[in-house]
Amino acid sequence: MGDRRSYTDRYAERVVEQVIHSDNANVARHQGLSEDIVWSMVEYVGEKSRYRRESVTAFGH
Repeated sequence: MGDRRSYTDRYAERVVEQVIHSDNANVARHQGLSEDIVWSMVEYVGEKSRYRRESVTAFGH
């Protein structure tokens, strides 16, 4: 079983937006997080977005 996330979806999305405009190391330092946690947020938000796109396509909306 995977580890439980210790952050909200909204926070993860905000961190990912910062990564888009900067880089993992700077965002991690600014947020007081490890680079691994920042990267896990990037992966999580990416998977969540991919799942949404697939759901919309599958249901034709």
